[in-house]
Amino acid sequence: MSREPVESASELRFEGVSVQLGEQLVLDDVSFALARGEVVGLLGRNGAGKTTVVRAVTGGVDLAGGEIRLDQKPLAEHGERSLARQVASVPQDMHVPFPFTAGEIVLMGRSPYQGLFGFDSPADLDVASRAMSQLGIAHLMGRRIDQLSGGERQLVLIARALTQSPDWLLLDEPTAFLDLQHRIHVLEVVRDFARAGGGALVVSHDLVLAARVCDRLLVLSEGRVLAEGPPKEVMKPQWLEQAFGLPVQVVEGPDGLPLVIPRMGVPGSGS
Repeated sequence: MSREPVESASELRFEGVSVQLGEQLVLDDVSFALARGEVVGLLGRNGAGKTTVVRAVTGGVDLAGGEIRLDQKPLAEHGERSLARQVASVPQDMHVPFPFTAGEIVLMGRSPYQGLFGFDSPADLDVASRAMSQLGIAHLMGRRIDQLSGGERQLVLIARALTQSPDWLLLDEPTAFLDLQHRIHVLEVVRDFARAGGGALVVSHDLVLAARVCDRLLVLSEGRVLAEGPPKEVMKPQWLEQAFGLPVQVVEGPDGLPLVIPRMGVPGSGS
């Protein structure tokens, strides 16, 4: 079901990307494109290669094959500082060895725009303040990061990414530590980011919300793209059962989008 994306002038494109870590081929000939104005969801079981896709863009892993291009140029040709202005990523969690305040961490998103000494300008402070307000965490500005809950830390990392003023946003399980209200709010912020002309790649295990937020879905299985397309095309039992190793039933929700129901107690379902 994977289809070759049509090349566009402004996109983040994977072309036959492979990544090998030790003896394991974590990504195997992965090709897809993320365009401005869209949100693409990346689905798959643990170990399918989803996080590696994000790390391949941010330089966290070396490519064993293929190429990643940003606006028709290989990533290496953009330069580290230029790339930091264009691409922001949000990890699942981040260890902060020093007890910075939430506001200080969010302001770190402005570092690609600052000079040698890294002084925060009034404009930097304004961008950071607006990002924290957008996510409803302005009250955490002066709180130390080690005093925050997992969900609050995640919101701080998302605010830091928005403070980078990027064109492309890569989010690895951005809602993992959040309650339902904050999950929905964060994904609404991501949709607003895309409506404003950015492109967002969202790694998610929440199939229900992914179907309602993402324009397209990619399903990874053993490092390869198993299926790609609109949620209604991708969320089919044959693809989901192969990707997750679990029998499922897919029904149409009240909004016309798919709902995925695990078939508990079915032989082979792991129960």
